[in-house]
Amino acid sequence: MAEELQIPQLLERLKGFSIVERVILAHDGTVVTLLAMLFGQPITVRVVQQREEPDAMTPWGHRGPAFLRTVDLMAGQRTVAVANSIIPFHGNHEWVLDLVRKREMGIGAITAHLGIPTIRLPRGVGRRGGCFWREYDMRGQCVAFAIEERFPTPIYRELMCPQEAIPEAV
Repeated sequence: MAEELQIPQLLERLKGFSIVERVILAHDGTVVTLLAMLFGQPITVRVVQQREEPDAMTPWGHRGPAFLRTVDLMAGQRTVAVANSIIPFHGNHEWVLDLVRKREMGIGAITAHLGIPTIRLPRGVGRRGGCFWREYDMRGQCVAFAIEERFPTPIYRELMCPQEAIPEAV
């Protein structure tokens, strides 16, 4: 999201968010890796709902069959984020769709597993309903996803005031 020349605009757009929120909202890599580093443990993806919609509309204006998917990103037993995705059949290779059908991996893991480099095209950030959120499109060769991620604000406030002391550098 943040190429060097875009940093002033990005900082302006993220004004009013905490430092942890800004890091998450501006991150342009796999969010599972970032969350694992923040929470100090692996993040698992739990598919909560996935259905085939015969006539879905993507944010970029394509209408047609797609998977509509909701996943919880879990740190242990705690949900640390929720992601809603539109995965259109058009624009995604059958290998990608087969892995989505299996419900075993998150989208970032699917693209990494297949060795597909992707870019993220931001559509928006904000706050609502006790969460901060970001929306973006993930694109690459043979892949196109629309993603909305929601992060419960209280969990991330706890990261700003950790209960344990930070170990000294060696």
